[in-house]
Amino acid sequence: MKAIVIHKYGGPEELKFEDYADPVPGPGEVLVRISATSINPFDLMRRSGAAKDFAPVKFPGIVGVDLSGAVVKVGPGVQGVSAGDHIFGMADQTYADAKIPAGLDVGHDNGKRIDIGGHWN
Repeated sequence: MKAIVIHKYGGPEELKFEDYADPVPGPGEVLVRISATSINPFDLMRRSGAAKDFAPVKFPGIVGVDLSGAVVKVGPGVQGVSAGDHIFGMADQTYADAKIPAGLDVGHDNGKRIDIGGHWN
């Protein structure tokens, strides 16, 4: 997949558009093709290193916390969401083509809310 990757803390010059390993959904996870994300103050704090004491980046890393997109694959044990469902939510590492959301509450196109569960990557 393509992603905006950082290799060290710093300013916007550290953002690099490059190839990154494709995520594969495991048990209880979904893979989302991201169609939209955002740039918010928390992303800037993570990129610069201002948040490294409580939200460090593992390098090379991807920042970003907001996503909107469509479920591409579901892992074993996932219920209530299927490939093709459109979702939005908050996750980690959303400056990328695809994401396995972790630690988020996801909504999808019929208004149902689904707790995916997980942790910061």
